[in-house]
Amino acid sequence: MHYANGQEAKLGDLVYQRSDYPGGPEVVGVLIAAKASSEPCTATMLALATRYDSDLGPTIWTPGIAGSSWCTTVPKLLPLSPAAMPVSPDAPPPDAPPCSDQA
Repeated sequence: MHYANGQEAKLGDLVYQRSDYPGGPEVVGVLIAAKASSEPCTATMLALATRYDSDLGPTIWTPGIAGSSWCTTVPKLLPLSPAAMPVSPDAPPPDAPPCSDQA
């Protein structure tokens, strides 16, 4: 099975899914199950973070609830590198040099 970008899917991959409908969730998680089938749910991802569109202001990523999983299909997913994970706006960029305690 292959992701939306054509890359082969492997269990344990870090993945991203955007909703099929406006206002639906974006999810970042780990692919934990997948099977070849024509059924609507052929893959399961363990949710690490979710984000919903909101009329109440800017949306933020929220941590996944422990043990929460999402039923999906592999072709709707995109693989991510760990550097692409959503992080705090205060976090340094992935290529930033390490912090030093010396003045």
